Amino acid sequence: MNRLVKLVVVGFLVVTCAAKSDEPVPYVWVKPTFAASIPLQKNLKIQSNFEYHLYKPNKTTEKVRLVRRKYASNDNAELALTSRMSAIASLDYSWWLDTWTTDSKTLALDYYASKGLDKAYWLAEWKEQFVGRNITLKYKVEYGDYVVMIYNVAQPNGKPSYLDLPLVFTKEQGDWLVSLELRANPLIHFSPWISGKDKELVSYE
Repeated sequence: MNRLVKLVVVGFLVVTCAAKSDEPVPYVWVKPTFAASIPLQKNLKIQSNFEYHLYKPNKTTEKVRLVRRKYASNDNAELALTSRMSAIASLDYSWWLDTWTTDSKTLALDYYASKGLDKAYWLAEWKEQFVGRNITLKYKVEYGDYVVMIYNVAQPNGKPSYLDLPLVFTKEQGDWLVSLELRANPLIHFSPWISGKDKELVSYE
């Protein structure tokens, strides 16, 4: 199913002015040194629109069928997701590195190194969280030059996890690869497809 969806993110900024008082205060620095009026509170409305295409498999979910590296492809986002998940499930660290865009891989590895998250850490995590688990595609989102694949990794008992995860892909030199370029984009953080809504109004301070 293919739908064109618009996400509206609305924020409110509270502006408060301090009031001047002649009463003694314990700390001089908290008393205004300039003329001030009675505190006023105002709302500043910030709105951003995100237009994207949301695709849902004909079935409720679509199982990601893992492949060996020699049969993998990054010709489109669906195949790139299969490649990424296959690398993780087969504990192939170098293959996993090859699923990133150049800039995103550098950014990710620098961050992981600062946190002590080395190869041994990731292999242990993957073995515990991915190996032997069913991985399913829930939604695909086309947004500009990016494709966001929403997937779910089953629990040890085979039931779907309560958490759906987004993975962003973009095209680099003919291949679809994992990108961190949308890491600060509200579309990812307030993604309406996670809760299954067509659109969502989000308020934040």
